Amino acid sequence: MIHRTLARRIGPAVALALAVCLAAPGVGQRKPAHPLDQRVDLAFARPPLAQVLLEMRRQSQVEFTCDPILSTRRVVVLADHRSLREVMQQISRFTGTPPGLCEWDTREEGRTYHLRESRRSQDAHKLMRAARDRAFEKQLQMVLAASAMTPAQLVKLRQASPILALRPPRSSAALIRGLTAEQLRFVFRGGTVDLSFDEMRPEVQDVVLKFVRRRTYTVSTSSKDDKESTVLYRYDGARDFRSSRLVVRLSGSPDRTGLFVSIQTGPQSSLTNPNVLYRPAPPPEEQPHWLRDALEKEDAVRRTRGLKAPASEDQDLKALVTIRRLLPIPAGQRSVGAPRVCSLVECLEQLARQIHVPIIAHFDPCFGDYYDRSGLRDLRADLENVTAYEALKRMAANFDVTWDRQEGWIRVWSERTLYAEMDRMDLTPRWAVNRAADPLPTEPR
Repeated sequence: MIHRTLARRIGPAVALALAVCLAAPGVGQRKPAHPLDQRVDLAFARPPLAQVLLEMRRQSQVEFTCDPILSTRRVVVLADHRSLREVMQQISRFTGTPPGLCEWDTREEGRTYHLRESRRSQDAHKLMRAARDRAFEKQLQMVLAASAMTPAQLVKLRQASPILALRPPRSSAALIRGLTAEQLRFVFRGGTVDLSFDEMRPEVQDVVLKFVRRRTYTVSTSSKDDKESTVLYRYDGARDFRSSRLVVRLSGSPDRTGLFVSIQTGPQSSLTNPNVLYRPAPPPEEQPHWLRDALEKEDAVRRTRGLKAPASEDQDLKALVTIRRLLPIPAGQRSVGAPRVCSLVECLEQLARQIHVPIIAHFDPCFGDYYDRSGLRDLRADLENVTAYEALKRMAANFDVTWDRQEGWIRVWSERTLYAEMDRMDLTPRWAVNRAADPLPTEPR
């Protein structure tokens, strides 16, 4: 339409020449004054930082490197047409350990930009790890002490550990107390203690017998029409108690490390307490007032360690968005086409695609148990036609993360990620192991 109008006013030949000039690459575009002023498009959900830097180099022809310890750290970067300088600044903040940062310096006579961890970040890393380990030891000793407390003593424990005061894990504490110091150290380092009945101490055997002696069940397989079944085995605790095993390992999240204690009676049956040190809270309607107040204070203290959401919406965050709870399973996986609950990252991808605001975040799969990569948190329900601000608030609550908005970027912060990186944990969800690339996903159905 524009070309036809030009042709009528200035003639076909001149209009054609002008159109060619406007379409030619580089014509009318000012070359950036500095290589870091170049614009890049990044959509990375879970690859390690080294891969993000390679993509920045591919788009800009600027060399980027980083310290080996940083190369495997994962950061979510969703940014369209942003300058290299701006992206570099955000990455340096999110790959350090607060209050420290990472820093960029130049190498090879200014031809390469190298990301390194500052001394302050390294010191903060060591302090966080030491504090976490001390908290683990303190909580373990508290559990062992609480298991022998009277009701009056438990009332005094409410301020320090409200859940523990509500229902101390007496039997699990007895099983933990039966481990040797060497076995406990092995568990603290991330190992799993798996003891047969004969390997247990006599006092531990007594506890196990109380649980399994009267336990009976049958394990069988059923045919498709449910008319026939094959008995695999029958368990009778009075007879088969010696086949019991005691399994103890770390559980929970890396910032609140707990203990998983299980009495295994067979390949498909066990008596477990998923997290002895940090037991799940009862539903709000079942919580006594003192427990509800204590949990609210605990949550407020924890959230002050992360980012702080803006007190009100800015113009960008007033846009209406829809975040779907279910996404199609990516092609190439076994259940192709079946819906899958989306992760925090995929919620952020949906948000970025709709409001066109850059996002940087800690990569956090939000497992219920990070040590066996199970129990993924999710949205619970679609967020339909809500403001971006409201969507971020609900995502932060559901996935237990914090966020803020600074310098035009949405930043999503997870303390769990910092501890997971310290422990060299594999944060890849099982469904994502075979995912070949990390582009923005297709539109939810």
